[in-house]
Order: sequence, then structure tokens, then C-alpha cells
Amino acid sequence: MNKYKIKWDKDLLYKLYWEEGKSTGEIGELLNHKMATVSDAMRRLNIPKRNNSEALKIAISKNRSTGCYKKLDEHPKWTGGRIKCSSGYMRIKNDNHKRSDSNGYVAEHILIWEEINQKSLPENWIIHHANGIKSDNRPCNLIAMPKGKHHQNMVNQQLKKRVRELEAECKQYKKALEQKQLVYIIGDN
Repeated sequence: MNKYKIKWDKDLLYKLYWEEGKSTGEIGELLNHKMATVSDAMRRLNIPKRNNSEALKIAISKNRSTGCYKKLDEHPKWTGGRIKCSSGYMRIKNDNHKRSDSNGYVAEHILIWEEINQKSLPENWIIHHANGIKSDNRPCNLIAMPKGKHHQNMVNQQLKKRVRELEAECKQYKKALEQKQLVYIIGDN
């Protein structure tokens, strides 16, 4: 049967896909069609596809009824609650933190600073990464300061670059020492 001659019920497809959370493969089995045929029909009928987070929520809610995944951390796509944002910062799942976003994630550098200092980060304060690397959350790299001071005294880009160069140089020296190599420095003295 030609897939374009099939009379598709847009409301039924929408209900099965969005309201019941069925996949295009499941809908195809139910209606005796191939998954690709169902996908094509949905595209032609302008039924939007789910994104990954919507699919994950549906999978979790479907599996809760069967008792398979009672918690997010039991789901196979769970990343341990630690993600890297497009801005370069690491975020940790922590629904109970006062600075958590609408998805329950908090900046990792805030959590580390608060743990090391045994107190909450004051309101209108931020954590500055001394070497400029947003994912480098070592305690020695984190400096708390008022927002205004951070913006007024932004560390010079040349200084950040020099810190990174020195860190890379230290790694090279450490590696050379571990391998018992001699290091000769030729340059300004």
C-alpha cells in the first residue's frame, strides 16, 4: 500500500504520540505500519517531534507505573547529576539548594566553595575562576567576591593566559621529573 494513499487521523497520531507517549515504532506496530511511514505521516501532518528531555520524562513516567525506574538516577540515560552547560560551567543536580535553577541544577563551583568554607555564598556574590577556566573547580581556583567587584576588577586576559601557560609548564616539569629527565631552560635570565 502506498504510504501517501493512507488516510491518517491526525488527532489519533497526536494522542498516541504526545498524550500516551508512544514511540513512532510503537504506533507503527499498533496501526500495522512501518516506523518510517508513521514518522513521514507525522511530519506531513505537522505533528512536532519530542526532544530528548521530553522523551526522557515520558520514559520515566511510563516506567514508574511498571516500577522499573522509580528515580531519575535509575534511568539508563542518567549522567550522575553532573552536566556541562553550553557556557562551559559544570552543574550538579541538587533540587534542595537555594540557588538551584528550574531543573534543579546548581553551579558546581558554588557547591564546592560552600563545602570548603562551611557556609552559604552570600547574596549578590559570585565565584570567580582565577585561571579563567570555567570547568576548573579546584578549591584553589575559586574566589568568592561581590558581583560589582568582579565586574569592576575583571582579571586581565593576559594574566589569565599567563596562569594557564604556567600551569602547563608545571605539568611538563612534573612529567620530566617523574621520568627522571633533565630540563634545560634557554632564555632570559
